Amino acid sequence: MTEIATLQLDLQAFEEKYHHTSADFYTQFTQGEIDDCEDYILWAGLYELLIENQKRLKNPQ
Repeated sequence: MTEIATLQLDLQAFEEKYHHTSADFYTQFTQGEIDDCEDYILWAGLYELLIENQKRLKNPQ
């Protein structure tokens, strides 16, 4: 399984638990609209990793 696929599965678990898409959650989180509990910090970090991996795939250096 690729790193991106693993990240997507991890993110899906948070999305199901909290009933938000990762993109919507991340927007609210970065705007300070959501508390910074441990789960949310982890979720935001996983989402950032996914975005970075997707960017590297599109623009390999």
